[in-house]
This record gives sequence, structure tokens and C-alpha cells, in this order.
Amino acid sequence: MKGSYLGPKDSEEEIERFLNANNYPYTKYSRQDLPGVVADLLAAEKVIGLHQGRMEFGPRALGARSIIGDARSTKMQSIMNLKIKYRESFRPFAPSILREHVSDWFELNEDSPYMLMVADVSKTRRRMMTSDEEKLWGIDKLKVIRSEIPSVTHVDYSARIQTVRRDVNPLYWGYYRGLPRKDRLPDYCQHKL
Repeated sequence: MKGSYLGPKDSEEEIERFLNANNYPYTKYSRQDLPGVVADLLAAEKVIGLHQGRMEFGPRALGARSIIGDARSTKMQSIMNLKIKYRESFRPFAPSILREHVSDWFELNEDSPYMLMVADVSKTRRRMMTSDEEKLWGIDKLKVIRSEIPSVTHVDYSARIQTVRRDVNPLYWGYYRGLPRKDRLPDYCQHKL
């Protein structure tokens, strides 16, 4: 099986009818423009709700019905936890990463398409705690930034990873390719658990 996108799919017409019936403002983008728009929003530290294609079947949001944000942001974890998930602000999110770049960011070099594997953040991406930070206790210690991707790094420097392949979910894969190379986000993001 490639992907778990086995659930229902809403047509563009159904989605537009729903938005219009509820007077929700929206902008419609072409499939070609959408990856660049999403990448720009991620770079601006916006939270994005995805509703695209067939819904995932199973316990994880894997890019079809997901909430995503920039894992580099030091405030994204709190924003998403407090304002969207209504849970403790310190809980990290799970990163999605292009399969071809997973070993650049994590100590893993295999597929994890269903977000079932945990791997350590690469030692080259970690930020070790200072001696003063080591002495902190409780929530203060949890708030210490541990890597270049703080919103997805657990206290033990691990993360629960989803690898994204172009042949399985080309649109979701494209969000990480939406900007020119010099401005592009690193090849990851975070999304809803």
C-alpha cells in the first residue's frame, strides 16, 4: 500500500458551496500556484489547515487533513497547542519531511510514511543545553530550545517522523518545494499529531 488515503474526498464544488453557505472568506489557487503560496505562509509563521484529496485512513493526519506550521519557529509549538489543540503548550509536534532529505535532519535513512517511527534529531542539528539550562526544572526545562527545529524536537532529542514521497502525495510533497532554492524552507514542516 502506498499512503493511507482511502477515505472520502470532497469535490471543489462541495467545498466552495460549504464556504459560501457559511460566508467564509477564501481565495482559490491553481494547483500549480498552491505549493508556493503554502511555502510562503509557512515561512511567515502562519498555521495552515489542509483539506485536500482523499482523507487518511488510520490514526494519523498525513497531509490530507492536517494542520501544519514551520518547525523552525520557536513559538509555533505553543501557538498550535494552546490555540488549536487546546493542550499543554510544551508538547512537540511530529515532523513531515521529504523522504530524500530525512537523513540530513534525523538519524534515520528509511521510509516512515505512517508516522510510526521515532528517530533522533541529527547531532549536527541539535543545540546542547548550557549548564544553567541543565539545572532548570519542570516546565522551564521543557521550554529550552534543543535543535534547529524546536517545534518537533522532544526533550530527548527525538521526533516521530513522517517521510513524504512525491509518488505517494505529490501536492503535499510540493509544499516543501514551493519556493526558489535560495528562499526555500528546509525540507520539513510540522503537523498535527
